Amino acid sequence: MPFDIAIDFGDTTVTVAARGWKEAVSTPAHVAMKKDEVLYMGEEAAALFGRAPRSVSMLFPLRQGQLSSARCLTEWVRYLYSQCAPASRLKKASAVFTLSQTGGEAMAQALRAAAQACEMPEPMVIDRTLAAHVGAGGDPKGCEAALLAYLGEGYAAASLICRGTVQSRACVPGGLGEISRSITERVRREYGLSIGPVTARELRGQLAAARAIPEVHASAVGLNLATGFPDLMEIPASLGEAASLPVCDALCECLRRAAAQAAPDSAADLSEGDVVLAGPGAGLMGLSAYITQQTGLGCHAASGGMDKALMRLVTDDDLKNLAHPL
Repeated sequence: MPFDIAIDFGDTTVTVAARGWKEAVSTPAHVAMKKDEVLYMGEEAAALFGRAPRSVSMLFPLRQGQLSSARCLTEWVRYLYSQCAPASRLKKASAVFTLSQTGGEAMAQALRAAAQACEMPEPMVIDRTLAAHVGAGGDPKGCEAALLAYLGEGYAAASLICRGTVQSRACVPGGLGEISRSITERVRREYGLSIGPVTARELRGQLAAARAIPEVHASAVGLNLATGFPDLMEIPASLGEAASLPVCDALCECLRRAAAQAAPDSAADLSEGDVVLAGPGAGLMGLSAYITQQTGLGCHAASGGMDKALMRLVTDDDLKNLAHPL
């Protein structure tokens, strides 16, 4: 039987799928806490992001792909497990989590503790890279080597995959979050405007690109550092490109490092197949073309994401062999 529940923790989102569902569900990973009390989770907490009073802390289970708050992680696992597992057999529902290399043993230990708190029987984990490969429609059991590039909120990574295993990988912190931070700093330095994290993400969505479109601009409202009052300014696409290129270059370097570990006879597989670009940043403007320019390899953005990967884990029994005990 396939898994009953599949859960993926990202830096800013939590995605879950359950057997019998038509599609996976993603929700903001935000947790608003006051002292040791959880006030809000998910959408309600996200609405306070950047606006919460000083007495309220905004926490996330992960930051830059690494464990940030074990308490938040446990709260999310407890909530999702209780909501997704059939009520009549709650303690018998099987669950699988994705686990990235960046998460490491600290994340694994936190997941084990959370599973134990839920009295979850035999929790399993699957390499997050393999899950992304599955979500992109890849054949995890295929004998041909394939390169997967992943641009997430907290990190950029590349993996060489063959026969259901990750043969080599490379990872750097930063990702989309680094683009947001760079946009915030550049807007402050170049335009004298202080913007919050929500505005920075909005600008990132409009302007971040490996290749900017010159005529594109985006409006941003922030505090004018000279006057101290709110102000609206037009930010050009060139700023988004400048903020994005270091992350794009870091992703290409990850691809180079992962591909360099390939067996000689795998070179033909890599030259004939495209690099699959996955993760929240797969749709970054011009990134696929930029990867091709820098590596000489074809590249296309994955049509499916982690939501499709989780749905396959709860519908396809053959994929259970890719997971191992937590």
